[in-house]
Amino acid sequence: MMVTRLMGKEMTREARLRRLRDTLIIAGDGVIAFGAWSMAKTMLFLVLTEDAILREMFSLDERLPLVAVYVMTGLMLCIDLGIRSYVGLSARSEGRGKRKRALYLIVAMLAATANAYSVVAVFQGTAVTMSALDTVVSVVIESTAAATLLLVIYCSIRLRQLRGSTE
Repeated sequence: MMVTRLMGKEMTREARLRRLRDTLIIAGDGVIAFGAWSMAKTMLFLVLTEDAILREMFSLDERLPLVAVYVMTGLMLCIDLGIRSYVGLSARSEGRGKRKRALYLIVAMLAATANAYSVVAVFQGTAVTMSALDTVVSVVIESTAAATLLLVIYCSIRLRQLRGSTE
């Protein structure tokens, strides 16, 4: 029986597998939650921001109806939520023992890259922010969302390695 040391305690292979599976399920929930948060945050922003500010922010001509902005934003939010739900549900499924293809890990890596880009954009000042507090909160949330996606990737790969070592 293979044993690993963790913080001064011995862990069996089965305990490591259980920990990775549990972490994968929790991280999958986190990915879905960040998708829902992103949708809620953007919808609140659009509802609470005045039309003139939105037009200026997006450099919109007066002739273009704001409904077009709402529809396009809604479409992008639905795609984002769909991608995050796919990754999160796949992670949860794999955490429960079902074998999943590597496609969801590739999608997770692309989503993590997008989150990392968002953090860089906030730091460079290219993202639209209202205050320094908004900037800090955005950086923390986007960084945590990226870390959650990276945790899904790490746990899935490690779980596959441990399962493969016995098969």
